[in-house]
Amino acid sequence: MVMTMMTKDIINMSKNKKRQKSKDVLRHVKSSFYKRYNIDLTDELHRELVMKIQNNEGKLIDKQSNRVSAWEIEYNDKTMTVIYDKMRNMLVTVLPEGADINDRYLYDNKFC
Repeated sequence: MVMTMMTKDIINMSKNKKRQKSKDVLRHVKSSFYKRYNIDLTDELHRELVMKIQNNEGKLIDKQSNRVSAWEIEYNDKTMTVIYDKMRNMLVTVLPEGADINDRYLYDNKFC
């Protein structure tokens, strides 16, 4: 099958859109960590928290879909509820302290 130049452009646009989405999500989660917990979410800290989730060192508290789930994780003696996207292998957001996970408007489809 021969790909036309137009088909290649569409594929490249799709890849760029996915990369931009991940950047937007990362910007949002960094902002949320700072606003809600006064924590500077560095790339290293983000990897550490994602590894905790992937190694089941947190507590799964809700599964929104096959790829998006809510976890309680510990960091610096604080328990935080984070939303994790398995497809992107990244945190999507951190909920405010004391937020009720059943208040789905807090995270439904915002960045998922």
